[in-house]
Amino acid sequence: MNKIKPIILIILFLGVCLILLAIIFNWDKLTGTKKDLPFVEYMSTDLNCAKSYRESHQGDTPISIKEINSYCGKISRLYIQPNQNKVKVSWAEAVSYCENLKVNGYDDWNLPIFADFAKIQFGVTDENKSLLQINTEIASTYTGDFDPFIDDYYWRQGVTGPGLFNFDVAKWVGALILSEVPETSYVRCVRES
Repeated sequence: MNKIKPIILIILFLGVCLILLAIIFNWDKLTGTKKDLPFVEYMSTDLNCAKSYRESHQGDTPISIKEINSYCGKISRLYIQPNQNKVKVSWAEAVSYCENLKVNGYDDWNLPIFADFAKIQFGVTDENKSLLQINTEIASTYTGDFDPFIDDYYWRQGVTGPGLFNFDVAKWVGALILSEVPETSYVRCVRES
């Protein structure tokens, strides 16, 4: 009987150690600090709220965007396809690729618009980030492997058709205007929260 007690204590000790190791190495999943898709957070404003806020403050001093966002703003998420499409494709192929993409049970992916790339580049802080900073921030939100954005052009939805985006070009000129749209480019799909 005396030999059984130390064996039970050792088994209990090892069990507790295994549970602690499981908690430590899966802490992100247990606490929800990382998600099943990489994302960026950005400030969005409820337009109905902003309109009523402006109407209720007519005649006061001018209202700033910052003031409206502090009253009507909320943090939203833009989810990003975790894996980089490693080959350049045509515009039509890019649209079809995003429309048919299924990742982690989600099938509501879209080809990004210019504003989506701006959300990725500037996020909540409105800071002009480098591509390395952008990739590091996005990867930190995700439990899986995140293929970083590369320094090249990505297809985006334009107002009248195909458009392109490049993080480094946009950092310096604010928008990308090309006289000729290339036949192929990279694609990375997004979805709203």
